[in-house]
Amino acid sequence: MSVPPRGQATSLARGLGWFSVGLGVVQLVVPDALNRLIGVQPTQANRDLQRMIGVREVLAGIAILLRSEPSGFLWARVAGDAMDLAALGNALASETDRARTGLALGAVTGVTALDVLAATRPSAARPPVAA
Repeated sequence: MSVPPRGQATSLARGLGWFSVGLGVVQLVVPDALNRLIGVQPTQANRDLQRMIGVREVLAGIAILLRSEPSGFLWARVAGDAMDLAALGNALASETDRARTGLALGAVTGVTALDVLAATRPSAARPPVAA
């Protein structure tokens, strides 16, 4: 994998920040719909978990968008992705729509790869300095 040019790395970090905010808002506003989409039963416990994850997503996204050097918050997203993957893996062992939950697992894995890529490019994530 090659190092993305500075502008692409900045765009990736900003894109992940906006993605995080958008996903978090969905998790906070319509957790049951998202749970059904990923094949998880919309129970009170799952609703509460989805909302807690939503708070984490919104805060991480805002932090990424407000920082000129967001690599620490991108690593926070990676840690959150690990928790999400564990929760989805646990969901696969319970009463879920395994196909939907498996697709969600794949999607989170893909986003995790983007988060790692963005987090490992701290110098590229910084905006160019005016000469």
